[in-house]
Amino acid sequence: MAQEDPNFLEYALIRNEYLTPLSDIDSKVIILNAARGSGKSGLLISLSENLNKQKDTVVINQDYRDMTFPRGELSVNEAINYWKNTILSKVVSHIGQNKGWAMLDDNITAVELAESLGVKNKNLLTTILDRLKFKGSPVEKCDFDGNIPIEKMSRIVATSENKYWLLLDEMDDIYDNGDEINLLIGLLQAVAYLAVRLENVWIRVTIRPHILTSLRVSNGTIQKLNEHELSLSWSKEQLIEVIAKRLDFYQKKCSSENQFLLDLAMVDANKQKESEKTRLISNYFEDFDMSFSEESTSGYRAFATLCFYRPRWLIEFCKEVRKITSEGKKSNLYHYKRAFVPFGNRRIQFISGEFNKTIPYIEAAMNALIAVGVSGFGKSKKLRSVIINQIIKTNIVEAPENAHQRVALEIAKNMYRTEFLRGKSKISGAGGYHRFYYFVDRPDLLSSWQQEADILWEIHPTFQRAFNLIDSQTYKVSEDVKLVGKKIQGEEGVF
Repeated sequence: MAQEDPNFLEYALIRNEYLTPLSDIDSKVIILNAARGSGKSGLLISLSENLNKQKDTVVINQDYRDMTFPRGELSVNEAINYWKNTILSKVVSHIGQNKGWAMLDDNITAVELAESLGVKNKNLLTTILDRLKFKGSPVEKCDFDGNIPIEKMSRIVATSENKYWLLLDEMDDIYDNGDEINLLIGLLQAVAYLAVRLENVWIRVTIRPHILTSLRVSNGTIQKLNEHELSLSWSKEQLIEVIAKRLDFYQKKCSSENQFLLDLAMVDANKQKESEKTRLISNYFEDFDMSFSEESTSGYRAFATLCFYRPRWLIEFCKEVRKITSEGKKSNLYHYKRAFVPFGNRRIQFISGEFNKTIPYIEAAMNALIAVGVSGFGKSKKLRSVIINQIIKTNIVEAPENAHQRVALEIAKNMYRTEFLRGKSKISGAGGYHRFYYFVDRPDLLSSWQQEADILWEIHPTFQRAFNLIDSQTYKVSEDVKLVGKKIQGEEGVF
């Protein structure tokens, strides 16, 4: 992960189309809508690096591991107050951390808060007062009250000469679709409230797309925050550049000679830049296709789709490929096919870890659908039949017979939400091309079994590849599985 990579900024792809709005002082709050592995933390690292160069600017980076969350159920209003208090405390403690003598009431409050949070050693005054023992003390030393009114902390922050940028990352890790839903709703409302009312405070907070979508569905007030949302995505060309820059960095780092290999930043002409990226990647990978195309000789490629358009996962896959490739050799179809087995298994583990609190049966359900041995389930009617037979009737999810269809629909929606399943439909007049549907784009799909019943449902290609379900098999209702076509058997060095 970017947070744990000390070399990240040396090879990071600078996404100015995001850094510009993120650093815009006219945008007091931005909700960065981004999936895991999509580079959101790396984007905040780049943003922090840029902001730290500015005068009188203080950057406060926080993730969920820096927080102490309240236990038990909170109302939305209680959650809003919790976040106001927590966020303001982070800023006030920073103010107190940089105070020397603190004689004014607000300054004393800031210093004592910093001390109580462990970010500042005690100053001279509080150290002396701690050591004085009088029977009748002329100076009364009171215990610090950590419950500082929000209004008082707001005043302390507002009177500071600094500009404070709070970068809140992965706060949605607490989400389990239970009590924590109010805590997240409170977070988004609190950051909007504080940033707008405090002229010297800017807040950037990350949230995953499926969680933001769920919050919108469950709470209408989140819709009001749409104007603050910034969605992070990647193109195939940008993903190629990510791989090229990473290869460039490691080549230079590992080269025994001080030779010039490739400096993408110095290549001005776009055509030449594309050529250099292609050349560099081709030194290690043969036929590195980023998308399904008529020219492609194998459905095993289309790496952008197969890695969910997430740079971290694409890098992970490339590392897996190189790990099983002989030193000094280029990776080819044989290695790609082999690498998708461990890579796909890790994606299964990822989905299980990401969703097991909200969908306890998720791993067993995925394995049940994989065990059917097909890549596609056809239309909604067929998908419903598979889920009832493979998941409900096997007691992975228990349901009375009169509730089978309703429970199967809920299971289907959950599998769609995780991106294990995706929908597709033929594009009229476009030959064999399809339009694909993902939960973050169309969360309304599968609201009922009758809705857009002509959409076809399939396992995401990543898992098709990992478990050798290559678009050659289709589920037939009330029939044994029929194989259509022949699976590709790759041999090393052969396409």
